[in-house]
Amino acid sequence: MQRLLLSLLTGCILSAFPALSHAYLVPLSTSSLYGTLPEEMAFARAEVSSAVNGVVTVTVSSNPLFQGWGAVFDEIYLNLNPAGDFENLRIEIDPSMGGDWQLIENAQTGVFGSFSHLLSGTGLGNRIGQELICRLMDTNLQVDDLLWNNENGWSLAVGVQNPQIRTSDLLAASVPVATPLPSALLMLASGIGGIGVFRRRSERK
Repeated sequence: MQRLLLSLLTGCILSAFPALSHAYLVPLSTSSLYGTLPEEMAFARAEVSSAVNGVVTVTVSSNPLFQGWGAVFDEIYLNLNPAGDFENLRIEIDPSMGGDWQLIENAQTGVFGSFSHLLSGTGLGNRIGQELICRLMDTNLQVDDLLWNNENGWSLAVGVQNPQIRTSDLLAASVPVATPLPSALLMLASGIGGIGVFRRRSERK
């Protein structure tokens, strides 16, 4: 029985390692036009992956409830740790986005303050409701370096526009929310608890 529990524990630990690299989910719940929504009803969400080989991926997706507005993403404002050493930093938009994009440092948004970097799209080729995907590349970069609040308390912002009616908006987020721990970790906790119970019963005998 003890061998069975130890095997279960080992398997849980091994399966948990890749799951520990899960992303942060950051609700973009504040709009420069419409104010703030509850996080569960956010206008859009950004998924920030853990750093793998010096690459952090940010994927912004719109809330399906608001896709009927006809919005496309054309800007992403990022705020990196000012104390970080990112001499070789590169920020690129995923080729699937289409269009031309330019990188601007020390960008101002007005209502949400300044950000260290802005990727701005010109000649947009992305479709309504399409995700905005960008990658930050530097060997020293960690996720915590990206989720860094500026002087106004904002860590991430995206620009959206409706090309048909020429309306634009800016969505921002501050506090990142970690994704729930995977089931592998729950199994790990169960395995540890089972070993503890087994040992107690053995000691009583």
